[in-house]
Amino acid sequence: MSGSVLEALTLSTAMKCAPPDGCSLLLRVNASLTLREGLRGLEACSMSLDTQETQCQSVRVPRASRRLQVGQQLQVHFDCFEVSVAQSLYVTLRTVPHFCGVQLGQRYHVEDCADEDVARNVPDCFAGKLSYWVDRSRKVVLVQVPESGGPDYYVRLCLKWFTCEDVGAPVRVTANRVSQRVSLPYKQELSCLCLEGWPATPDAVRIQTCPFKDDTETLWDAVRYHPGSRALSWEPACPMSGRVSLCWRPGPGPQCLELEHSGRPAHSRVQYPLVDTQPQLCLKFSTSLGFPVRCPFEQPRFPAWKMTVQLAPAPGHLRVAFFSPSPARFQVCLCHRGKTWPPACRRVLQATPTPAGDPAEDPAVAFVDIPGDQACAPGTCIQGRRTDVQFSAPQQLCDLQCGQGSPSSWPAGSALPGPSCRLTRTTGPRLPSCVWSHLHETTVHPGPALDVSCAASANASLPPGPGWAVPPPAGHRPPGLLLIPPSTGPAAPSRLGGRAKPAWPLAQ
Repeated sequence: MSGSVLEALTLSTAMKCAPPDGCSLLLRVNASLTLREGLRGLEACSMSLDTQETQCQSVRVPRASRRLQVGQQLQVHFDCFEVSVAQSLYVTLRTVPHFCGVQLGQRYHVEDCADEDVARNVPDCFAGKLSYWVDRSRKVVLVQVPESGGPDYYVRLCLKWFTCEDVGAPVRVTANRVSQRVSLPYKQELSCLCLEGWPATPDAVRIQTCPFKDDTETLWDAVRYHPGSRALSWEPACPMSGRVSLCWRPGPGPQCLELEHSGRPAHSRVQYPLVDTQPQLCLKFSTSLGFPVRCPFEQPRFPAWKMTVQLAPAPGHLRVAFFSPSPARFQVCLCHRGKTWPPACRRVLQATPTPAGDPAEDPAVAFVDIPGDQACAPGTCIQGRRTDVQFSAPQQLCDLQCGQGSPSSWPAGSALPGPSCRLTRTTGPRLPSCVWSHLHETTVHPGPALDVSCAASANASLPPGPGWAVPPPAGHRPPGLLLIPPSTGPAAPSRLGGRAKPAWPLAQ
């Protein structure tokens, strides 16, 4: 039997009223079919998605009519099904007798008390007119139950998933002629936390309202990091559709680039094993409830590695050095910045581990030497990434603009030409030679912070004076930087992270 014999299934809600008792709701089912040989009628079944209770009705075509109407289109009107306010149903239409694959199905949601006609005429909606307000400081929902001469009434808070799951025990309000107030405590303001009320009668209609339906921020904060397994997890507290992925932020803007193979469905718990605790590594949500980004490792308590670029001992080469508070493995890629972002990367280089040194000196744990003419080509980025974890956010330096001249002509130990610069002493009163001899001439690269380092033994006091200047490089417009010692009393370099650093303010 061809499935085309069933042409349409139409559902609608009807209201049957018997004053003064009010009205009840019914489901009206209409269908159309093309009559074929062997068909004797149609059967319609309505199943409640909440209770799985099923009601069925069938309509038979008399034998005499079947002979005359073969090939004709028939309109079939079933008797009405009894339904409840806000009930979710699934209605199926099949032939009599049943033929495999010949069936129509449709979901249907009966109007709730928000519908004006239903609210005005159906008694189940009369008791559901609850007033409430939220005391956020005490974390309670205060419910005002109206006076009623009918049955007792239940109220509760629940989390609305497929069904509404209890958050606390329901509170029973005894029916009397006095309005009563009920206090319902809660722990979190979730968009799916709802207030539910219903009369204490069998199969009573439950009325729901969700006070925090617009409060979604709490959902995204449920990110957990497990230091032992180095796993990052998130679990939705409310039902949602969409996806979650890891991403990395290449700069201070809102852009966050998705990591490959990190996309996960958002409807259940998500966990990423062996995650690198970099500040640039974030979780990006693309869901039915919003599109936020959360970066859990921005807090200082998470240890992070860093990458620097300086001149290598070999002439004409740059050294990419990695510093990490714990043992780690790294690799470097040379990337080319085109019209699209992120840059296309090639030539993967594995970093060479360095021997263990004095932890107080913040030693590099690995390094890679790169020919300068490759790293300094226009539109080139040096990108470093940790390789002993499964998910890592890279760090990168782009457009070094190493200036004119061949890299092979750069003298060993000199500062990189271009927008980087060297820390030098200003003219004026001489500073103590013991301090000057311990100060490193430091190359400063473009980046979010200026790192000016002193040797660990540079602990002499500095008298007031003109200070240390970072002049702009020749042929470039950027202004210089000036480290100014305090004007009152001597200043000693402070110790931060195992490396002595000047404690003077910066002025641009």
